[in-house]
Amino acid sequence: MSMPKSIALLAAALAAANVSAQSAVPPRTEVISTRDQAAIAVSYYACYESFDEAFTPEARTIHAVQYQDGTGNYRHTLRVRLRQETGVICPGLPPPASTSVGLGLLPAGYHRVNVQVTNSDTTVQTFEQVFHVGDSVQDWVSGAWYSPEQNGRGLFLTKLPLAAYPDDQQKYSIYWATHDSEGQPTWLLTTAAMTDFVVEGQAISTDGAPLSAEPAFLQPRVWGELAFEYLGCGKGRLSWDGNDPAIADGSIEVIQLARPVGLPACVSHPNVDAIWLE
Repeated sequence: MSMPKSIALLAAALAAANVSAQSAVPPRTEVISTRDQAAIAVSYYACYESFDEAFTPEARTIHAVQYQDGTGNYRHTLRVRLRQETGVICPGLPPPASTSVGLGLLPAGYHRVNVQVTNSDTTVQTFEQVFHVGDSVQDWVSGAWYSPEQNGRGLFLTKLPLAAYPDDQQKYSIYWATHDSEGQPTWLLTTAAMTDFVVEGQAISTDGAPLSAEPAFLQPRVWGELAFEYLGCGKGRLSWDGNDPAIADGSIEVIQLARPVGLPACVSHPNVDAIWLE
């Protein structure tokens, strides 16, 4: 039987690295947030082996240091077991198969995961994945968001270039296509920094002349307050507090519909969970 070749993938950050049974993956850092589900996917090329579905992957935290700023340094081990099948004829290199192991929500800091792939009680290969968990979201948050219960309304969230603002604060813009108290379409704009995964600020709308090719003299006015909260990969909450007493304050859950071309996609939490051992 040939030794399987594996690929380690930090699914939440889309970072892949090839590894053979005799070598380890060079450590690399990928950033996810404390609101993103971390996951590692292990794939392999083999004729006689597949992952043992009856064995729940075991994850163990073997080292944890907490710092005063709330971050830490963590080392984990993750054990994934293969099962052996007989009677399979392999005429050539088969397509790769894989399984994903969800590590759940992790605290802020650096995490080093030592993955052990075993066959029965024998370790056939090991590799490491190193990544950083932070308190900010990645560029994949930019894009179109909407609520399926309010199809026809939606918002565009954009992570703006840092160099555009002299205070060096990362800003986000929210364009919300919604309706006023009379059911007429209206656009609202909010630009603010993200604090604790929430972008919150004044919502501005404009009044002016009807649409034409001539120069437009538009009058901005404060509509109220608007906030977007990032809840994790592809999930958010939009809240509003309008100045018009005819508009009730409220909030809706939203999901990400699309993102700009070239931005990586976040990967939501897989169905396979690891058992965490003390």
